[in-house]
Amino acid sequence: MSNSSTFSSGVTTVFNNDTNNSAGFGAGANAEYAETAQGKTITFNTVSARYVRLYTNGSTANIYNHYVEVEVYGATSATPTPTPTTTPPPSSGKVMFDDFNYTSPWDNNLSSHGWSVKTGIAGPGPSGCSWSANNVSFIADPQNSSNKLMRLTASTDGTASGTSQAEVLTSSMKYFSGTYAARVRFTDTPTSGADGAAINETFFTISPLDYDNDPNYSELDFEYLANGGWGITGPTMWNTSWYTYSNNPWSKDNVYQSFNSSHSGWHTLVITVANGEIKYYIDGTLKTTHNGKYYPRKNMAIDFNLWFLAEGPLTPSTYVEDIDWVYHAKDTVLTPAQVNTAIQNFRSQGTTFTDTVN
Repeated sequence: MSNSSTFSSGVTTVFNNDTNNSAGFGAGANAEYAETAQGKTITFNTVSARYVRLYTNGSTANIYNHYVEVEVYGATSATPTPTPTTTPPPSSGKVMFDDFNYTSPWDNNLSSHGWSVKTGIAGPGPSGCSWSANNVSFIADPQNSSNKLMRLTASTDGTASGTSQAEVLTSSMKYFSGTYAARVRFTDTPTSGADGAAINETFFTISPLDYDNDPNYSELDFEYLANGGWGITGPTMWNTSWYTYSNNPWSKDNVYQSFNSSHSGWHTLVITVANGEIKYYIDGTLKTTHNGKYYPRKNMAIDFNLWFLAEGPLTPSTYVEDIDWVYHAKDTVLTPAQVNTAIQNFRSQGTTFTDTVN
């Protein structure tokens, strides 16, 4: 281990079972071992290092080595973490902010500001379900009379054809790297009907799937399953980054983390996309980091939808999801605190919409 990428100085060896010095780095005192499916845990005193290098040279059985996975765990530094600044760093200056100050889904300003409302019979959801503009409304904020909220409503009578859902997304696929944020209210219980339906409440970014297993497909999700689903019982938040999927036959390639607890109420959701990493934050706390091939490869739209899982159950009921605002800073990584400062600045200036992203 070393702080030098070339291992030219400051090298600390933490495990060495090369008893005859065949690798030329000194004879080791650690014992040979037989690998098992559980792997080998190597513990050692704390070492300050940024880089890890492993040397292998065959085994007692043959000349071959086989790596499946290597994991390295670091400890948090004891040095106190400085209080983060809330001053936005230098950026491209290109941002999109919308406070959703509209009268209805048919408000001309909604479409002129780059939003589209999904309608018709289509997925996702139970086969034959529909999407309606009537399920999108703009209501007075009960906690702030000068503010408005976008409300998505989804309802079902227990049948696929009697299931109506809501989706609002940007018309343009112009978003890629930078910071995405929204303040969203999730709900655990229906506004009417019996509880228990497999409802999905979301904020995400997405590109078109041009064909099955399209290698450029890109999608980054916050999905809240208030009544569980996808193999987990109970309310669960999913952070998912996609590489691709196929409709026929169904297959998917994604990575995710799930958090099995209630997220009912208001939350500030932030996704940062930069330097090969995707980071998901909830209320200022980093929850998930993804990278590698799951990093976006194509421009995306910003999307909110509320829908019932195809696998059910479809308990007759109506659910809502509220969105206070949405924000994107192009090619700029902001902390959640900096996002909040940006929103406060817009509101103090009386700005309800701006879009300089191209």
